[in-house]
Amino acid sequence: RILSCESGGEFVREVEGVGRLLLSSRNPTGYQGVYAPKARAGTAKPFVAMLTASGVQRHIGWFRTAVEAAACYTRVRHALDARSQKASRSQPSARQMPPAAPPAASPPPGSEAGLFGPPAAAAP
Repeated sequence: RILSCESGGEFVREVEGVGRLLLSSRNPTGYQGVYAPKARAGTAKPFVAMLTASGVQRHIGWFRTAVEAAACYTRVRHALDARSQKASRSQPSARQMPPAAPPAASPPPGSEAGLFGPPAAAAP
């Protein structure tokens, strides 16, 4: 359910079940991640929602209205943000990691100590 309407130059700012839509003053549609390619003008679904995550542009889908596209974009964006926050919480930060063990002492030069301990005594 739309909580405010797209009339008189106002953009829908909130959709029930989605929350606040991500607005953009630089995008002609008024919403982040929502585009209206001229080649799709006059088609049943002229609006596309696209998201760039980790440097990869992902196609979300085609929609009848910019508001539908913005609502879907917002849902996907929030889901990705929640997943990345969950992943970062499960990874210990550098401050939480135990200190590294000191490097093992190397044998003195000229000693015959090998990987599996001292060499066997030579038979007389």
